[in-house]
This record gives sequence, C-alpha cells and structure tokens, in this order.
Amino acid sequence: MNTPPYEDLRLVERVHVLRTIGLGLGSITVAAALIEVGANPLSWLFLLLHGWVWPQLAWQSARRSTQPRAAERRNLIIDSALGGMWIALMHFMLLPSVLLFTMLSMDKLSVGGWRFLARTGTAMLLGMLLTGLATGFAQSPQGSLLTVYACLPLLVVYPLAISTASYALVRKVRTQNARLEQLSRTDALTGLLNRSHWEELLAREMERFRRGGPTATLLMIDTDRFKDIN
Repeated sequence: MNTPPYEDLRLVERVHVLRTIGLGLGSITVAAALIEVGANPLSWLFLLLHGWVWPQLAWQSARRSTQPRAAERRNLIIDSALGGMWIALMHFMLLPSVLLFTMLSMDKLSVGGWRFLARTGTAMLLGMLLTGLATGFAQSPQGSLLTVYACLPLLVVYPLAISTASYALVRKVRTQNARLEQLSRTDALTGLLNRSHWEELLAREMERFRRGGPTATLLMIDTDRFKDIN
C-alpha cells in the first residue's frame, strides 16, 4: 500500500480547518435565513449534519484515501453542490446567498484555480437548480436585520482564515526558495561558496564598472596540486 504524499495530506489538513470554520459559521447564516422562510424540521436536521458532522466525515475520508488530494477535491465539489442547495432552501435570500456563493468560491479558487472553480461552480448551480425544482423556486430576496447580523461572523472570520492559510503557504515557499538558492551557491561537501556564486558576483561587479563605477581589480590565485587537497 502506497503512503500518501506528505503535501497532499497537508492539503487535506488545511482544507479541513477551513471547512470546519466555514461550515460552522455558515450554519449560523443559513439558520437565520431558515427561520425567516419557515423551514421544515428536515431542513434543520440536515443543517446540523452538514455544518457539524460533514467536516469530520470529509476529513476522515480524504485522510484515509490512497489519493488524498483527489478525494479532497471530490469533497470540495460536494461542498459546492450542497451550498447551491442551501441557496435554494433559503429562497434565494439575497445577502446570505451571495455570501455563500462568494465564500464557497474563494477556497475553491485557492485550491485548484479557475478551472476547478468552474467545476465546483457547475456543481453549485446543479444543486441550486435541483433543490429549486423540488421547492418550486420559492423566493424571499429581502432579509431582516437578524439575517444581516447572522452573516457578519462568516463575512469577517472566514476571509481572515483563508488569508492566514495563504500567508502561511507564501512564507513556506519563500523559505524553500531561500534554501534552494543557498544550496545552488554552496558546495555540499565543504559548505564553501561555489563557482556559480563567484561568476555571478563577478558579472555584477563588471556591470557596475561599465556603468561608471570605481576602478575594478581582478585578483586570480592558482593553487598548485589542488587535487591533493581535494
């Protein structure tokens, strides 16, 4: 049995944190809208399962998969389809619907780019249409002040969570690039600066000299029988 790549497991863990935060806060937004539209008890039960149980199930399924990245991408598509369902069950209430669409698009874009966003967007639209057909496309675009307040936690906290995760990735890439640059400039055996470093430094100094810099002096030293030292 192949061990899942480390980076794929890191992706699963990162998405798990964001999904837990997003669905937990999103359930507050959806709950306020469901109160206004007078949702039935089945909708409330499904909201509880989706907001608080599904993040753990998705995490376990992706973590135990032999292909965690592919499994997580499937989970993200499911997230979008269920998001479309909630938009229809909220009777297309304007503010929470736009908020759900935006937040569900942000994390998909950060994981798979525009092509993946197109796939998840299609799943969201399909979930919205199927649920709309089942509910007769009931519409209540105007929301009360309660719904506005219920949107604020998701509106504020979730973008901060995504920004924090993105910043951590940028720092990691920056550290790795610095490490690679250091490795490319030093000899692995001795730790001394290698030839490419000195050639780059020489080219930089020659360019500075050509631009009218001070007098340049090149000193070359030859060590006899250097192979014996090596």
